[in-house]
Amino acid sequence: MSACWAAGVSVLGPIYATRYLDGAMSWGLVTSAIGIGLACGSITSLLSPPTRVGRLMRLTPIPVALLLIDMATGAPLLALASAGALTGAGGTLRLIAWTS
Repeated sequence: MSACWAAGVSVLGPIYATRYLDGAMSWGLVTSAIGIGLACGSITSLLSPPTRVGRLMRLTPIPVALLLIDMATGAPLLALASAGALTGAGGTLRLIAWTS
């Protein structure tokens, strides 16, 4: 998951936004959605700690793949932002479950 995150979101995301979206403002919206997802995932794990860690570890990389698929297919900005929010929430849940 770290390789997908580093390559897809950190490196390819700004390039994708420059070429196919409206530039930095569009990618800023996607990364803001990731931040909102991070906060929501943290609050969710505080309110109900994960019990099935194995299942969680298998399911949380799916939003990262969804974000990359959205970028590959030329999805609209709203779909990218939604996938970004899910990516942030899944990443936080994964990290909290891993360290618990």
